[in-house]
Amino acid sequence: MEDTIRWKWTTDATYSARSAYQAFFHGRIQFKGATPIWKAWAPMKVKFFTWLAVKGRIWTADRRHRRGLTTDTDCRLCDQEVETADHLLCTCNFTKQVWHSLFTALGYQNPPPVVDCFLEWWLTLRQDLSNEQKKGLDTAVMLVSWMVWKERNARVFNYTERTPNRLLSDIIAEGSNWIQAGAMKLAAIGWPQRLPLGGASPLVS
Repeated sequence: MEDTIRWKWTTDATYSARSAYQAFFHGRIQFKGATPIWKAWAPMKVKFFTWLAVKGRIWTADRRHRRGLTTDTDCRLCDQEVETADHLLCTCNFTKQVWHSLFTALGYQNPPPVVDCFLEWWLTLRQDLSNEQKKGLDTAVMLVSWMVWKERNARVFNYTERTPNRLLSDIIAEGSNWIQAGAMKLAAIGWPQRLPLGGASPLVS
């Protein structure tokens, strides 16, 4: 029989640009943190930071220690545990105070308990929300994480520090700037204008 060319990526064996694009991703490994990071509104540098953070690739003390860059592995915020990305952004006592105050301001009554994995906690936090609320919460998570990281770096390099309430006030102010720049889903979850916030917000579990 005469040889024929058949395109195996479609049922009718006919080539299309769409099927070629889909074939390019055949066998890929799904990463469950991709949607919360890349689909929500945030500055690109913050998205890249968050992506690296959930992958454990930011330069926390534990990673610097493994590379022989430092002998000190203590968290710069709480000075109680080894500083990992998950600890810094989720389980650190300093960071937990910031999250608790923010949840109170947002009217989020029953946040899930903190776990050792930042991404798992984040996904659990958003699972019962509407799609609009999820995008607003995702933006808030990236904003808080970015500001916590900046606070950590200020302590390391500038020898300055803020209290949890002072940091939260700065986070709220920065969130207002993000809303003006286009983060409308952040406004939709009832982003506070100042502390303390009176009244309930749409983000109620």
